[in-house]
Amino acid sequence: MYHILTLFAPPVLAATDYGLYETAKTAELAQFGENLPGLIGNVLGTALSLVGVLFFALMLYGGITWMMAHGNAESEKKALSTITAAIIGILIVLGSYALTTFVLTSVQKSASNTPKQEAPPPPLPKTNKDCKNIKDKSKCVAPCEWKTAPPPDAETCVLSTPK
Repeated sequence: MYHILTLFAPPVLAATDYGLYETAKTAELAQFGENLPGLIGNVLGTALSLVGVLFFALMLYGGITWMMAHGNAESEKKALSTITAAIIGILIVLGSYALTTFVLTSVQKSASNTPKQEAPPPPLPKTNKDCKNIKDKSKCVAPCEWKTAPPPDAETCVLSTPK
């Protein structure tokens, strides 16, 4: 019974973006994924942020441990070393984030300043057949010329005759 119902199921329209692209464009996030350095920077920034949050949680844990030591010198020493290690970890993460941001910003700027190579011009037509393949009057250039021809062509691009 269920097999018959799946045969008549309507198709899923998964191509709809539900306005997410416009939202990302408004939030100036539309360039996400358009270039590799931007994508790498977003991934590294997110990873470093998560590591920074973990070090912050470790610092909170050390503080709670210190408060719960109740005068026990060994527990206080352990809590203080945990807090010190967490602060050093946060400083390393902040330095890594700053370095990553600087490097990837420099890469993106150099990539955007690189001149784009223009495509080479198409080869010049050599035969009358090459000229007849040109259907647009503005693209009919030397050695071809736009002439009135007998029907059915009416006007066409033909190889110009030497004068």
